[in-house]
Amino acid sequence: MKTILVATDFSKAANNAVQYAAKLAAQQKAKLILINAFAIPLGGYDSMAPMESISSIKDYALKELTKLMNEILNHHKHLEVECSVELGNPVVVITDLALQLKPDLIVMGIIGEAGALKKHLIGSSTLRIARKGTCPVLIVPESCLYHPIHNITFACDLDKIEEGKLLKSVKHFTKLLDGNLEIITVNKQSPDEKQIETYQFIDKKLADIKHKLVSINDDHTSTALEYYFKIHPSDLIIVNPKKHRFFERLFSESVTNHLAFTVSLPLLVIHS
Repeated sequence: MKTILVATDFSKAANNAVQYAAKLAAQQKAKLILINAFAIPLGGYDSMAPMESISSIKDYALKELTKLMNEILNHHKHLEVECSVELGNPVVVITDLALQLKPDLIVMGIIGEAGALKKHLIGSSTLRIARKGTCPVLIVPESCLYHPIHNITFACDLDKIEEGKLLKSVKHFTKLLDGNLEIITVNKQSPDEKQIETYQFIDKKLADIKHKLVSINDDHTSTALEYYFKIHPSDLIIVNPKKHRFFERLFSESVTNHLAFTVSLPLLVIHS
């Protein structure tokens, strides 16, 4: 990786994502860009004196970003770090900045734990940016601390996996992180002939990296994965929201307990 863009609103969850991104950037020898985007609430907007308010907010944000940058540089002296404060809707600002700078990765935090995580994730700025598909987005749960990534799991539907560059992107990140890849699918019935052919296609495409294929028979994706990850730990989950129903199923299903793996593991959203 050459450039990692990490967004923060200075919350505990966001700043945890900043620390995660800093350690990842140091490991990858990548440039780190810290961004804070803020919008002025229309209800509190004084059209007669907007510039003073905006200037105060920007000064405060820049001061906080600089503090974060200095903390990072105390631990990673050779890391290249930049700060940027922008006025505007965070989703629009971060998406536009990603188009302009073309980072290899956007890192964002997510708040909450257990069942509350799903409520915060759906409709949040983090998820909306992840869905945009400008570049890969790494969602870091508030309770997730950085450690080297070795075991990577790509959770997906088999449908249309042979189209586009999806497997190529998954393979790219696996090589970049020097990890072992596991591809897991949840199906309502045992694989049919077509799905077996798809598994053979995947095996061929991933022949030069360590990987394995896992198929689970279950009607409920979330609960099946929750149970699976309790037994088979992973360091990173990869999902693809555009061409696969898995992403929608994952965050729309009703679950009795919590999605343990989303609480404790970073989620990498990539687009084919």
